[in-house]
Amino acid sequence: MTDLTPDILRKFLRYEPDTGKLFWRERTPEDFTDGKQSKESKCASWNSQHSGKEAFLNMKKDGHLNGNVRRRSLQAHRVAWAIYYGRWPKHHIDHINGDPADNRIKNLRDVSSTQNMRNCRRFSHNSSGYNGVRWHKRGKKWIAEGCLNGRKKHLGSFDDIEDAVAARADFNKNNGFTKRHGT
Repeated sequence: MTDLTPDILRKFLRYEPDTGKLFWRERTPEDFTDGKQSKESKCASWNSQHSGKEAFLNMKKDGHLNGNVRRRSLQAHRVAWAIYYGRWPKHHIDHINGDPADNRIKNLRDVSSTQNMRNCRRFSHNSSGYNGVRWHKRGKKWIAEGCLNGRKKHLGSFDDIEDAVAARADFNKNNGFTKRHGT
């Protein structure tokens, strides 16, 4: 990201931390190169179409907002962080409330991959309806599992799903998972 510094982003974009929205700033002819059209003509055309308008409105399948600056595809939450703090995030940007399009600064935090996973929703392929709980066909039991530091941990085998869910809830509480995890 060295070629797109937070200062360059601030030149092209305005970030509203209370709404999480990004807006295009007015550009100058120096931001363009001569070609078939002059720098001034390109600048005037760009400003009439984009200046002051909301930017980064392209929503990906995962719900994150994206956009382009200098032909580089960027995620809105990372750009918001860079503009607000004056540096690129060191790790993952976690959306605290789970809404990947909510880029208000109070909803963003720079976290490790492990911390980010502790705030994720239940995976779509989950069949029990509870995170870390699955049915073991051969054993005819509910299995509760968790993952810490990249290692799977067996929490127990249970006759009743409620007991497996309770075991996983205790695991979550004792290991720093958010209340939103697995919902």
